[in-house]
Amino acid sequence: KRQRERDREQRQSEGHTHTHTHTHTQRERESHYMEGGQCPRFMNTEKIRERHAYMDRLAQRFHADGIIYQQIKFCDYWGYERAYASRVMREEYGYPVLSIDRPYAVSNAGQLRTRVQAFVESMEIKKLKKQ
Repeated sequence: KRQRERDREQRQSEGHTHTHTHTHTQRERESHYMEGGQCPRFMNTEKIRERHAYMDRLAQRFHADGIIYQQIKFCDYWGYERAYASRVMREEYGYPVLSIDRPYAVSNAGQLRTRVQAFVESMEIKKLKKQ
């Protein structure tokens, strides 16, 4: 983000025309995917920890009772992230987690619906037992 601001200021001070704005936009896109993208293949340990903390903040903000982690089948990067994050969110943050490995095309919507319903029911049962 800071680099983008410096680039923008430099272009403005040099009086660049609109054609350079298009190039800057391309740089912004590249920067987004390489520095701020959420694909696990671009993440180092720090970004992964930030992602877990971000998920925790989202869960707190929306008063989530649990987290559903899904990945498209055969994506090895997300497979690792899904398994690791599911464990971290369950063991370190204390959330119930449903981990789903789904095909690219959602042809088995009934199976997904059943798994999500069972997950929600299990959380409801735990709430009732606590009362």
